[in-house]
Amino acid sequence: MADSSAEDWSRLAATMQSAGSDALLATHNRVARSVSEMLSADNLPPSVQRLRVALLRSVTAEVLENSVVASLAERSFAATVTLGQLGNIASEILDDRSFVRAGEHDVCVVLTTAGHVLPGLSDLATPPRHEVAIRTFIDQLEQLAARFEGLVIACNLAKPEFSLAPHLAAQVAQSGRYAIHEANRQLAEAAAENANLIVCDVEALATTLGADRFYSTRDAATAMQPFGAEGVAALGRRIAELCQLYKTTPVKCIVLDCDNTLWGGIVGEDGLAGIALGETYPGLCFQQFQRQLDELNRLGFILAINSKNNPADVEKVFAEHPGMALDMGQVAAARINWQDKATNMRSLASELNIGLDSFVFIDDSEFEINLIREQLPEVRCLQVPPQPWALPGLLPRSGVIDRLKVTPEDRRKARMYAQERERREFKQETAGFEDYLRGLGICLRFEEFDAAQHLARTAQLTQKTNQFNLTTRRYSEADITRMAEAGAHIYLASLSDRFGDYGRIALAVVLPGESPQTCSLDVFLLSCRVIGRGVEGSVLRLVMAGLQRRGYQRMVAEFLPTPKNVVCAEFLAQNGFAETSRRRESGAEYERSLTAEVPGPDDWISVT
Repeated sequence: MADSSAEDWSRLAATMQSAGSDALLATHNRVARSVSEMLSADNLPPSVQRLRVALLRSVTAEVLENSVVASLAERSFAATVTLGQLGNIASEILDDRSFVRAGEHDVCVVLTTAGHVLPGLSDLATPPRHEVAIRTFIDQLEQLAARFEGLVIACNLAKPEFSLAPHLAAQVAQSGRYAIHEANRQLAEAAAENANLIVCDVEALATTLGADRFYSTRDAATAMQPFGAEGVAALGRRIAELCQLYKTTPVKCIVLDCDNTLWGGIVGEDGLAGIALGETYPGLCFQQFQRQLDELNRLGFILAINSKNNPADVEKVFAEHPGMALDMGQVAAARINWQDKATNMRSLASELNIGLDSFVFIDDSEFEINLIREQLPEVRCLQVPPQPWALPGLLPRSGVIDRLKVTPEDRRKARMYAQERERREFKQETAGFEDYLRGLGICLRFEEFDAAQHLARTAQLTQKTNQFNLTTRRYSEADITRMAEAGAHIYLASLSDRFGDYGRIALAVVLPGESPQTCSLDVFLLSCRVIGRGVEGSVLRLVMAGLQRRGYQRMVAEFLPTPKNVVCAEFLAQNGFAETSRRRESGAEYERSLTAEVPGPDDWISVT
């Protein structure tokens, strides 16, 4: 059954990939029917995820429903789409009895048009002021984000197909042309402030395709469905891409070849002066590519090197070539040797402690690309185009280098990985492990929770930390807010050392117990980047000391095992907790008295 369903699904994906532009919607309809049949028969391969999508709309969207399902099928999702009532967006957002509020959907898409959001959009004789309409639109989306447990995808507004007097509209500050831009700007601001609200850039789709291809005058008039076939297909793909980014492991690390990838030519043969890299063609294209990588690195993407080369030659290019836009300090890990690149890739994953499914590998060699695809199919691969002028388009067109949100922690993370390489080099120079720890100059900043500063990072830590996590309980920002308001004691810790700042790396959530003297350790977690330096025990002792000052005399805790958190299985016992009950595979409960003085942090750690 599993083999049969996998073959059936492979045929669906192949159908999508081979669909011609003249039959896109017919193909989408066939694929959507097949997905529905496989769901009804419960005949999905293990690699396919189920996804439940709610679609609130002010336009007819049945044809879009099939495009969303088909585009998700191409990305290994079996989706069901539930349509809201036509033109009923506001009530379905606000009504507690609405189907979208029942907690049965993973994603909610809100699709409307500029004409529906901004009444009188085309009126130039007495142009209306749109501030209230825009604020109402944004408020409704923010209320939906607050009440919906999954991801909210809000489609922004595209310019209508026709403008009665486009040259005049450009001169009128109150015209709909500018109101659309203002609505989209405010929507982007709302998305930045709401963790589960993101924007589907319909405006960009319409601009890229052009009004003639994006819209359908006939269908808008006869069926209240304003989009042409290409517009429907493009919108379905864009929604599917956003869902994929939400539900799958994003690319974290960009692994790069060097020769004919970061620069043109082979440095070992052409020499430093002979490679193509600089401000004229073709070197300009490689420099532009490096600048893209620099920007991605500053957004939090990790850079690594996997190159068959002499290390000294590569290091000399980074250190001395005036055309380099990257420096070696941005590289978190490097394998510059003559081993096969699959072995190197596994080694990089081990060193960086991230999964191969979060890597993208970029190389000019078809042989190397095929080797990685065959031996490490979870790694995404991009082959450098043979024409240098096409290289700056490689990353933008790939669709694999993207994220839904970037937090300040994400921006610091890539630099943290590069700093970790410096720490490893320092460790090799020290005599022993304690000498290494003392030489690091570890400084721990211990803080009580402040919602204005810490809310987003607190929720992110619960959702993303897997290895050193006693209970692996996942909490949203709304959950954290409710817990804090109910009296939970929440502590965070940040870490820095002589090589840099890790940011906030530890979290403890302590709930008041049934008696005033008892408390419960609901969450205790630590970033895997700092395991094994005494930080975990030091943070727990700081938490217990803080609870002592609040008058607690007893703490209860539990360890809930998962396939990934075995590293902390003995942590509570090692820190003075006594096991009180064991539930076989489901974990164990512990308790510890807080009446005696709690020791301080390890002596190589300073605390602020």
